[in-house]
Formats: sequence, C-alpha cells, structure tokens
Amino acid sequence: MGDMLATAAQLGILMQDTGLDEDLATLLLELATGEVQGMARQRLVAVQDDQAVLIGSGAPMLELPQRPVTAVTTVTVDGDAVTDWTWPGRARWLHRGCGWGHLSTVAVTYDHGYAADDWRLVPAQNATLGLARQVAVNPSGVESESIDDYRVQYAASLAAAAAAADNLRSSLRRLYGEGAGMVRV
Repeated sequence: MGDMLATAAQLGILMQDTGLDEDLATLLLELATGEVQGMARQRLVAVQDDQAVLIGSGAPMLELPQRPVTAVTTVTVDGDAVTDWTWPGRARWLHRGCGWGHLSTVAVTYDHGYAADDWRLVPAQNATLGLARQVAVNPSGVESESIDDYRVQYAASLAAAAAAADNLRSSLRRLYGEGAGMVRV
C-alpha cells in the first residue's frame, strides 16, 4: 500500500517490541491507515496524477473531492480538453467563467494530500498507530473471559475498534474532512 501513515518500525517502538513480526505490523498498519482515512473521508498522504470524474452543475465553481489540492494538471469537459479555468493555488475549487456545463462530465487530473513528512499528518499517524497497537496487543480480540458458565467476549476487529472511537472520528473529520479549517461561530 503506497499511502501508509506509519511504519512497522514505528509501531514496534511504540509497543517497545522491536521483535514485532514485520508482516503482521505492516498488515495492521495498512488496515489502520484505511480506517483513519475512511474516518477523515480523505486520502491523506500525497497522491500524484489522481483523476476525479465529476458532474458539472452549470455553476462557475467546481469542488474537487480530495484536499489539500497541490496541483491541477488537466481538465476535460465531456472528453474535450479545456484551458479556460483558474485554480487559486491550494484551493479546493476550480473556477470557470462560463460554468461547468449542466450535467457535463468533468475529468480533472490533479495532485492532493500531504507529503509523508508534513507535520499536519501527525494526528492521523497517531490515530493509525493507536488503532494498530490495539489489535497487536490483543490479537485474539478477547476483551473478557469468565470461567463459570464459560463466557468469552470478543472485539470484532480493527473496524470495530475504530467504530467505537467516535471522538477520534470527529477529530479526524474536523482536521481533514468536510469543513476542515473552518471556524464555527
């Protein structure tokens, strides 16, 4: 997986276990990265030459689905290349004076996301390591066990651990998702 938010070595250090199986650690981090990016509703690590296919509304502004947008390379409307658009660097919007054509198919090739060493990824990296650590510490998923009248309670999965973290989801969406960076009054 190209867009990992943390490394197996980092997980081993966090767990104070440099003997952690690297394949297992990598798998856990891939799954945790997917959960964190899902919570944020964004691919967070930099992606180059990604393509978004959008439907025009006729309005002059077109919102790109991923942020932060770092470059816009090409734009086509119904298969025809267009150059009469503007992108005010780092914005999530493309502007076109004549609009984007009601129900037209707009294909945009662009770069988005944060560089792997960008400090703004630290909260997502912390969340990824935390989720992966939860499963690595307790791989069987047993949360509780009783002997008389034998009972065992399992945590279903990494996804279940992530689903239980409502505060984490809210924080990631506030930091990276819809409305990120907006001040609410």
